[in-house]
Amino acid sequence: MNKNLDTKLLKDIEDFASAFPQVKFKKGELLYRPGDTFSNIYIFKSGFVRIYLIAKNGKEVTYDIFNKSLSIILLLFSQAGLENQYYFEAINPVEAWRVPKEKLINFLEGRPEIFKNLIPLAFVCCQKFFSKTEYLIAGDSKSKVSSVLYYFASQYGKKKGEEYSIEFPLPHRLIASLTGLTRETVTIQILKLEKMGIIRTEGRRLIIKRMEDLKEESVFDSEE
Repeated sequence: MNKNLDTKLLKDIEDFASAFPQVKFKKGELLYRPGDTFSNIYIFKSGFVRIYLIAKNGKEVTYDIFNKSLSIILLLFSQAGLENQYYFEAINPVEAWRVPKEKLINFLEGRPEIFKNLIPLAFVCCQKFFSKTEYLIAGDSKSKVSSVLYYFASQYGKKKGEEYSIEFPLPHRLIASLTGLTRETVTIQILKLEKMGIIRTEGRRLIIKRMEDLKEESVFDSEE
C-alpha cells in the first residue's frame, strides 16, 4: 500500500471532518462498546486507540492498536453492517471529530477518487490481521514479545539516531493481552531483551536500540 496515498486519503477526510464537533477522550475512556452502532464515525486528529474483547475466561484479548488509520476501519465496519463486538479504548489522550455516518458516506460518494481507495485499505487491514496471527501462533515467548515490539516500532516508532521510540506506553499487561502470554512471562522476556542491549526503557516508554537485532528475534525475520 502506498503510504502517500494513505496520507492523502486521510487528509481529505480530516479536512471535511473539521467542520464537525471535536471531542476529547481521556486515557482509559471507551469510544465504543460491544453492541454500539457506528451511527457516528470518529475521525482522529491525535492519539492511539486499542481494539479489544473480553474472552469467555474473563481475559482481555487485544486485537490491535491504531492511530489515525482507525477512522478508515470504523468506516469499513459501518459499511459492512456488522454489529460491533469490540471495546475501543483510548490508551492516551485522544482528539477526534464526530461525524454522522450518513454525512461522511455522502461526502465520500461524491468523491469517487477517495471512495475507491477504501478497497485497498481493506486489504491492508487484512494484512495487519494476518501479521498479528503469525506472531500469536509462531515461536516461543521471546519471539512473540519481540514480534509485538518490532511491529509497533516499525508502524509507529519515532526514529532518533539509530533508536526507535514507540509513541505510546506499552505496559507489560498490554503486551500480554496481545500475545496470550502472562504478564510475568512478558516481564521476563523484556528483561532478557534489555540485557541483550536490544531495548531500553525511558520512563514508561520502550526504546528500541537495535532494530535489526530485534527483528532477528521476531517472527518477521523469516519474511525476507
